Amino acid sequence: MSARQRAVLTNAGSGRRVQKTSDDSQNKSSVARSSTRAPTPSILPNHLVILFLVSLAALAGLALRLHWSLPQPIQTADGNPNAFNSRDARRHLEDIVGLGTRHVGSEANEVHAVALLRKKVEEIRRLASRQVEIELSVQQVSGSFGLDFPDSMTQLYRNVTNVAVRFSKRGSSPRHAVLVNAHYDSAVGSPAASDDAVSCGTMLEILRALASDPQPFLADHSIVFLFNGAEETVLQASHGFITQHPWANEVRVFLNLEAAGAGGKEIVFQTGPGHPWLARMYASVVPHPFASVIAQEVFQSGAIPSDTDFRIFRDFGGVPGIDMAYFVNGYVYHTAYDTADRIPDGSIQRAGENVMSMVKALALSPLLEDPGADRHGKVVFFDVFGLFSVVYPERLAVIFNSLVLVGCAVSLCSGISLKPQQLEKPSLGMVVKAVLVTLGSWLAALAVNVATSLLLDWTGHSMTWFSHPSLLLPLYIIPALLGMAEVHSFWLKTTPTLKSHLCEPSSKHAQTLVSGATLALLTYLRVCSAFIFAVTLLFLLTFRRLLWDGVLRRAVPLSSPHHRLAFVLCETLSVSLPLMLGLILASSLVDFLVPMFGRSGSVLPPDLAIAVILALLVCLTLSSIVPFVVYTASKRLRMLLAGCLALLYLTSLALSLSGAAFPYSGGEQPAPKRLFLQHFQRQFLDRDGSVRQEDSNVLLITADYLDIGPVMSAVPQLGEALKPWPCSGVFCGVPSYLPLMKYLDQFWYLPAPPIDQPPEVSLELISLTKTTSERKNFTFHMKRSFPF
Repeated sequence: MSARQRAVLTNAGSGRRVQKTSDDSQNKSSVARSSTRAPTPSILPNHLVILFLVSLAALAGLALRLHWSLPQPIQTADGNPNAFNSRDARRHLEDIVGLGTRHVGSEANEVHAVALLRKKVEEIRRLASRQVEIELSVQQVSGSFGLDFPDSMTQLYRNVTNVAVRFSKRGSSPRHAVLVNAHYDSAVGSPAASDDAVSCGTMLEILRALASDPQPFLADHSIVFLFNGAEETVLQASHGFITQHPWANEVRVFLNLEAAGAGGKEIVFQTGPGHPWLARMYASVVPHPFASVIAQEVFQSGAIPSDTDFRIFRDFGGVPGIDMAYFVNGYVYHTAYDTADRIPDGSIQRAGENVMSMVKALALSPLLEDPGADRHGKVVFFDVFGLFSVVYPERLAVIFNSLVLVGCAVSLCSGISLKPQQLEKPSLGMVVKAVLVTLGSWLAALAVNVATSLLLDWTGHSMTWFSHPSLLLPLYIIPALLGMAEVHSFWLKTTPTLKSHLCEPSSKHAQTLVSGATLALLTYLRVCSAFIFAVTLLFLLTFRRLLWDGVLRRAVPLSSPHHRLAFVLCETLSVSLPLMLGLILASSLVDFLVPMFGRSGSVLPPDLAIAVILALLVCLTLSSIVPFVVYTASKRLRMLLAGCLALLYLTSLALSLSGAAFPYSGGEQPAPKRLFLQHFQRQFLDRDGSVRQEDSNVLLITADYLDIGPVMSAVPQLGEALKPWPCSGVFCGVPSYLPLMKYLDQFWYLPAPPIDQPPEVSLELISLTKTTSERKNFTFHMKRSFPF
């Protein structure tokens, strides 16, 4: 048959086009059309593909709206006096912030803040019901301990302050207590509204709500509110309390309130160790849950260079607890921008209601006294859009994941044909190709993102998205999508026309196989975060394999106009919850990670890190959606979508390369560059105590990857005067308060005059002992005094 005589036969039921080139191909096409089981549609009308995409966009919008929503704050004195009132909590917050910077050792922290807290507790005690007893204890404590964060170091502290308040039923002698902890000290130069004055205000308001009603909350267990005054000097005051305070022996569980940002939702990112009943109680009593075992496993892996008082209570007190923190708008964390007006009332109301619900439930629980078998074990926990939480033990997770894997095996066995000539179901060889294509698409997504990040780094335009996080969408999410789509498009083009309709179901089987293998590995390793793969596979098996392949594919006639619509609806349902959960995970990670790259040091390239993370998130969340669109949309629609996405990507890339997207910003929404300046004077002594060398400098350290470049551009005179710090000796000769060398690879300095009144320091070698052939133990006695 000549080329002019070739005709295109269209299967009316599936929209599959088969090119007639010979009698043999015509016979095969007839066999396929006469099959009793309708083939999966391989080309859908454009309006159905658009409906699919619009439906997913609506689901994504709904998920993000629920994720960002905050409860209505209570702003009046009317109503239930036992209810948490964000107006009063804000008043406490503003009073604490009004004291100014409260770094450890300052008058504001050691005198004025303590006096303010005492005054507020006395006011609450004066108005409290006669049925409750409120005790106040101000502790000044000294001690020492070893800590392996950020590197191994020894902490030595003297006369740090704790303000502890014990709430109990009058006349009782409780032997068990719930501890609620927050710190009122601040980082140097910061008013510390979010970190952690707002939590102190929340605790004061909870204390008032529990005590002021004529019928107050009463329990057999006591509640200890700890306002600790030395957290920013690396967890000192909490150590002093849990190891030396007389009330510490009563503490059975704790709630730690922290912040790495101002506002948003407070997330539960650590529980335990062990004691799975804590996560179950959180899920059952808090009105606004936001918790994730993924956050817990990432944080405890050490990937996040941070730590909280949770570690102290756990390691030195042997007490289990829950760690929760604000993390949105981390740009203001530990800066002068961390002011009270940046914290929404809804955030305060939400945290107050959640913490008060937990405090009440814990104080009433018999598990506080004796958890029994609930002392041990891990749990999977996560919230669903802030509406409710899901919690189940690790052993049940293993069973659930195993059942999902069995379902995967059944799906694969029933959905794959061992006959290559079969046109009704994908053959084994085709599914193997689909697995390779799926893995190749993931590598393509990763490769495009890595190439983009390396280009920006090489041209000196890193972190253009730092003050514009929305730029990440066209810069690193869209190219990952395009990379995935291109690999699937190439396979579709190279697949014989007669079998092209099998690309989409083959891809689904490949997704099942790859995700199932990942789930099996994570389950074997007892990784609780495996639930995200289990949920993805459960929805795929339920709505695509069971509902569509098992029921609707046969129930809805092929000739019916609703046949393809039912197929699209089943596909939409199969990706709905995984997509929404994945988007919330991605949004939370971006909210946390982007500001953190402003203080993550100069060693790790942030563009490379964020490129890899977003590529992995795209693969996790969209690896089922992208091939579906590629294999079912018309060529024209595919090209239109790809063209629009490519235009957005190239525009954002050009914007970044042009320098128009400056990394930092000020104004109402600041995203500042962090600089640390330290004026110091060094003396190098010989063995006889004589001064061998002496200098005085101002050391300048930048906290992010861009180092000193933007500073030199903004202040040329400073750039001309700055000199690179010569690294020599222990710790490069830098008198740093914290061992942060592994995060920094460059220092700068300015020669400066000596300090007017340097502290008097005497150092005496007490003993020198050789412990091994390579180790010596030096014991020194150091004494210093300050003239101010």
